[in-house]
Amino acid sequence: MFDGLTEIQSVAVVGASPRSELARAALENLVRFGPQARVYAVHPAAIPPPGAIAAPSLAELPEIPDLCLDAAKRGVQRFVIPGGGGNEGGDAIRLELHELIKRRSLSVIGPNCMGMVSFSAGIAPYIGWIAPGIKHGTVGIVSQSGSVCEICTALEWRVGFSHIVSVGNEFGADLSDGLAFMAGDPNTLAIGLFVEGVRRPVEFRRGLEAAASQGKPVVVLKAGRSKIGAAGALAHSGSMAVDAEVFSGVLRSANAIEVRDIEELLTVLELLGKGVTRAPDRVVLVGDSGGEANLFADLAADRGIDLPTLTDQTSSNLNRQFPMLGHASNPLDLWALGPPEDIYSSGVRLLLQSEPHLVVIGLDKHLAGSAAGGKLVESALAGVTDSGSALLMAFGGADVADASVLKQCWISGVPVTRGAATTVSALAALGRWRSCAKTHPNQAPPIGPVDVIAAAITSLGDGDVTWSEWASKRLLECAHIGLPKETQVFNVNEALEAAQRLGYPVVVKASAPNLPHKTEVRGVRLNLVSQTEVANA
Repeated sequence: MFDGLTEIQSVAVVGASPRSELARAALENLVRFGPQARVYAVHPAAIPPPGAIAAPSLAELPEIPDLCLDAAKRGVQRFVIPGGGGNEGGDAIRLELHELIKRRSLSVIGPNCMGMVSFSAGIAPYIGWIAPGIKHGTVGIVSQSGSVCEICTALEWRVGFSHIVSVGNEFGADLSDGLAFMAGDPNTLAIGLFVEGVRRPVEFRRGLEAAASQGKPVVVLKAGRSKIGAAGALAHSGSMAVDAEVFSGVLRSANAIEVRDIEELLTVLELLGKGVTRAPDRVVLVGDSGGEANLFADLAADRGIDLPTLTDQTSSNLNRQFPMLGHASNPLDLWALGPPEDIYSSGVRLLLQSEPHLVVIGLDKHLAGSAAGGKLVESALAGVTDSGSALLMAFGGADVADASVLKQCWISGVPVTRGAATTVSALAALGRWRSCAKTHPNQAPPIGPVDVIAAAITSLGDGDVTWSEWASKRLLECAHIGLPKETQVFNVNEALEAAQRLGYPVVVKASAPNLPHKTEVRGVRLNLVSQTEVANA
């Protein structure tokens, strides 16, 4: 479905009734983002927007369209099916669609999706609203939720997208197809995924590996981690949720970035889309509140982010610039040292010149829209000398950022984030990815499930016995599945040394071939907190 997007020259929207808001949105998006393509509004009473052509039916079009929304006639091979017909449409419609797609070898996105927007290819068969200020960039999104795509298409002056794809019920193209496409797309440098379930695990893993081999971070938000969420995912998209711990282990082994909510997903993508180049796990905070600065320091420490001590030279320069500052430290509160338009510009510029770290401009005013807040923000942004060297963060509040602020941040290459907890979590996640990518550049663990299992079986011994838990886990380890910290011991002294090394509390288990049910022979001891308890166990 995704190959040859740039070659699409004609698109037909079938059912383009004047009363259909979805058809109107699709037509306007196609005309707006794909001026090179011929766009047909197909309906007996169609009133197309400027740039589109009305046609009573598919049969009366002057050509066979390269892509069609909501129809399967006249030899068209590519379709976006935005409406129901998946799980919500009933078994009869679902089976009929499946049979039709298979019999005619159709390329399909949907049903029950929003469609797609390809900013890179200039094609937008998409039925939702796209904000006027949305920018073309290098971040690709594939989502099994149309609402997540709607959030992305509303982000004016923010992330910068190459493609936004809503796969819906996945009767044709699925999540793994979208991931593979973007892993190989030169216009996409980072990938975001919203996942409810994975239909083709091997292909999904290969897509993660392909992205890792290209040095492209993949940011993944998984819904359906709980029992209720998993049931909802199955009902919504027809995707069977995989075990959450197994899924997380697969992501870790492929160096993908796992996040926990939509705000964190968007924050990480904001950092990636704005090209943060300085180390995101070592930051300098400059703010306008001592209390909020201390809160930021606490949250950063909780997530393993280092707030490095300022060098003597930097402290000296700051004290020379601001004699009333006193002790210059990180975090740095510049409030009340003078007019904001004078203080923050020179302060931020000085930090960026002196410290090879990412500067977080943490302010409580930049979303408020007040005149004083506006001056402070304008001044702080004026001190940013290099794109990707600083980000602008609001500590909280429900206000949206002023459009002029967002525009200036886009021009300056400054990510915009909200909330200290979300921001430091995103920085920590990106720091872990960069650290692993640097240690293993352009390399992800090979998938090779058959070869791995065959080698493990050969090395682990006799196939006529039930393996011990230790041996079984070594097989899982070969397949890059995450496991608890553990070691195998053969006497009390080894057990005591291992417990000290692993850290209390610990568990002691019996491990032997043909011992599958350890609890039945009292072969498990839990929550051991001392050497005496370990020795007795």
